[in-house]
Amino acid sequence: MNKIKKLINENNENLIGSWTLNMIPLNEKGARFTGKLFISDKKLYFESQFDTSLKGTVNSLIASVGAASGNSLLVSQEIIKQWEDLGVLIIPKSEIKEITEKSSFLKKTVTVTLTDGIKYKFDYGMLSVKKIIEAIKK
Repeated sequence: MNKIKKLINENNENLIGSWTLNMIPLNEKGARFTGKLFISDKKLYFESQFDTSLKGTVNSLIASVGAASGNSLLVSQEIIKQWEDLGVLIIPKSEIKEITEKSSFLKKTVTVTLTDGIKYKFDYGMLSVKKIIEAIKK
């Protein structure tokens, strides 16, 4: 059993689906990660397999997001700490304020905005993001 599925089972959550895609943290210019997004009934889990950005490493992402967020943004700092500790980005659905879909012929994306304003874009290339959005809303 992989690490994410084990976490989901340990937290008594139900896995809705998983997708291999790119994740772009919009508060960090140039960052881009390829990995697998798992969506449960309570959280989004992103396990990065490759840093596909020109710039970066996970450490620079953590430093930049932490510095840009300020002390009042405890939610994002906790999410980043979990990513650093577990190698997994975990976003509780309760912290998602907005879900935005953007589609063109060659690119389909979903952006989730957290209650503290931090945004994560999930890029699924040419494939439809409808099932991802449905899973996030469940």
